[in-house]
Amino acid sequence: AHLWQGNLPALVPDPTSDRGAEFFRNYYKVLRAADVDLVKVDFQNWTESYVAGRVPLFQALNQSVTNFHAAAFEAFGDRVINCMSMGQNTLFSLRSTNVVRNSLDYLLPAGPIGHRRHMLNNIFNALLVSQVAYPDFDMWESYGPFARAHSVLRAISGGPIYLTGDVAKQNWPLMQRLMLADGTILRTDAPVLPTRDGLFVDAGQVPVPLKGYARVGPTGIIGAFNALEDGGAVNGVVRARDVEGLKGERFAVYEHFSQRLVVADPNQAI
Repeated sequence: AHLWQGNLPALVPDPTSDRGAEFFRNYYKVLRAADVDLVKVDFQNWTESYVAGRVPLFQALNQSVTNFHAAAFEAFGDRVINCMSMGQNTLFSLRSTNVVRNSLDYLLPAGPIGHRRHMLNNIFNALLVSQVAYPDFDMWESYGPFARAHSVLRAISGGPIYLTGDVAKQNWPLMQRLMLADGTILRTDAPVLPTRDGLFVDAGQVPVPLKGYARVGPTGIIGAFNALEDGGAVNGVVRARDVEGLKGERFAVYEHFSQRLVVADPNQAI
């Protein structure tokens, strides 16, 4: 009674009325009974494929998002991540949740290029998504050659931090640097955004660092990454002025991994 015959063919929660919400209510009751306390709802834009040519897309996707949000809020409150929902028809239909996956899947395409594209996509896509929701940079593995880079990216993302992969391989000391002793995740005040000097530079093709900035109170954070797809070295500079809105004439600039500390004016290249 709560399903609708879509294209392909497929039965989907009814995207033409609030009947579709009852499917999610029944489903989420089962999850809550099993002590699930958060859901990540994928394939939201895929609803287009089921309704194309039969129902106006925005109308159907808006109703679909409204349906599952109503049911999810009853079961999980705001503990919901929206996934595959960066298309306008779903991104601008958000109701009671405001976390949206911000990029292609982690590790797709596989290999080093996939990791580098994942970093670049997330920092640049945050320009759009952060106007509407908190960007979710997706799950990640805290082991392997790109684990440290992903940890830095998550540290400045402003969004949720959670793992995938083999539990036995996870680097728990690395994870613990992203949270307090009680498990509270350390977050920036707002999502990371690309620095102004890199807005029109493709750091995947040009040998310069991919840079993003974020704020924590009166201080600034800059993440600098090697996203060059051919795997070569990159060279570039950071400046205090890379952090938009940072106030002051002299800054203590600390590089985490080398533990190098310098005092610089806003325009000084480091």
